[in-house]
Amino acid sequence: MVASSAAASADTLPTAAGTGKSYPTVTIAKGKARLFYDGNPLVFGGAVAAVTGRPAQCDVVEVKSDVGKLIGWGVFNAESMFRVRILAFASEEPLGASRDIGCVVEARVRTARAARAAIGLPSAATDAYRCVNGEGDRLSGLVVDVFGTTVGVSSSALWVESHRPAVEAALRRAFGDEYAIVWRLSDGRLQQDGWGEEEAAEEAGAERADVPPPLQITELGLKYYVQPHIGQKTGFYCDQRENREAVRRLAAGKTVLDMFCYSGGFALNAAAGGAAAVTAVDSSQGAVDAGAANAEANGLRVAFEKADALKWMEAAVARGEKYDMVILDPPKLAPNKKSLPRALGRYRRINALGLQLVAPGGLLLTFSCSAAMTHGGGFVDMVRGAALQVARPVTLLRALSAAADHVVNPAYPEGAYLTGGVFFCP
Repeated sequence: MVASSAAASADTLPTAAGTGKSYPTVTIAKGKARLFYDGNPLVFGGAVAAVTGRPAQCDVVEVKSDVGKLIGWGVFNAESMFRVRILAFASEEPLGASRDIGCVVEARVRTARAARAAIGLPSAATDAYRCVNGEGDRLSGLVVDVFGTTVGVSSSALWVESHRPAVEAALRRAFGDEYAIVWRLSDGRLQQDGWGEEEAAEEAGAERADVPPPLQITELGLKYYVQPHIGQKTGFYCDQRENREAVRRLAAGKTVLDMFCYSGGFALNAAAGGAAAVTAVDSSQGAVDAGAANAEANGLRVAFEKADALKWMEAAVARGEKYDMVILDPPKLAPNKKSLPRALGRYRRINALGLQLVAPGGLLLTFSCSAAMTHGGGFVDMVRGAALQVARPVTLLRALSAAADHVVNPAYPEGAYLTGGVFFCP
């Protein structure tokens, strides 16, 4: 149980070194501090022994061990299962010594940009990439994708919204005035974090108003139209870049089927890689139209079809269709660990259908973007189960994950979410 010391007054609060200012304190329960000393940024309510100093929602608080040793500081949220999101650790001083959110965000973003530059991003061939990957870049709740000179922000934590002016100013300082900022809300996650439904609806309406024309970006030398104002996530899935590149290398002379194709990333790379024929299917008319526009922009031939993916595959199996390469990239089916058992059945069904469409000697590239699946370690076993259902042996040739710009903090491995594999189907 959390004990809140409502009687604590400002003059009894700890004073941050060098700031002359006092801050409320969140004290970690005995025996639970090691996780946070090691760098985990998310303090669950169950790890909290006491809250002193009457912090308001999204106030800066100091996090201390049960013996009063400073662990770090972050932002308080009484409505979230993450009671504190730590933004800077004591071991990182002088970073964050001022307890200034804008200064820490700017420093983290500059470090994140340097990390991407170290792996060659951006480049002449690719100007779309993930620059800030939430906990991976020590900014829990903040995602930043870069599209040319547009910065696409996805906000999924209440602290990001509450301190938006400071966050935006920090981004402008870190990127420069030549970059435009597009601010998006991850509504579901924000509401779990205490964001009101009315506020979410108001912001969503503002997002849909006066939508500008799409931007054109480049990835691996291919052109794509993206809508950072209204597209899914920030408008483009940068996480699959390296897997799309793998498809291009493998596609020469093959017939390729891209299911759940969205705007055609896999399909376009297959065509660019010399595939004999490419079919791409998605249930969204907007996605299909975007994919067709992207194919036209690159002078590539792809047959896009709007259809329910499972029904389309069932009909294709009934027709006896076969493809040399089948790609399955369904949406997130398990948003949390509790929903995983039910989602496993859906994943198996999708993969069983996909396997029946792979020609003898062909390849299945299949994915899950559900973190619960990735952390549970059951992805390959799920594919094995699907293969058993349709009496189709498979061999795992290569495990797949998110592109390198989707960095993971070693102290928070839960940040990894995308898993996949290349399977050979005799």
